[in-house]
Amino acid sequence: MLGIEESGTFGFDEVEFLRSTGVKDKNGKEIFEYDLITETGVFNSIVKYGSWVYEEDFGAKAKSVGFYLDKSYKEHTWYENFNYDYISKNCEVVGNIYENKNMIGYGDNNE
Repeated sequence: MLGIEESGTFGFDEVEFLRSTGVKDKNGKEIFEYDLITETGVFNSIVKYGSWVYEEDFGAKAKSVGFYLDKSYKEHTWYENFNYDYISKNCEVVGNIYENKNMIGYGDNNE
């Protein structure tokens, strides 16, 4: 008889359910929460879902809920709206935060 590890099944506490954005990248690959996407091939952003605060013109803070891009690097926090149309035409999925931790952030020298 196969055990849990041998059968390929996992408990709910061992699985992370990811939301689909409903958008495909420029190569036709579906984009999910926690995917790493890039426009330039140099800086990778993390696709996230939830509540986030951003700065509008003249420093006013605004709060939004939904998909957004986490472009933070080291001590700099930077969130950007998930522009569905722009992303589907200009960005591509290059990995995700679970399988490609070394690709989070800037360039090939990520920590």
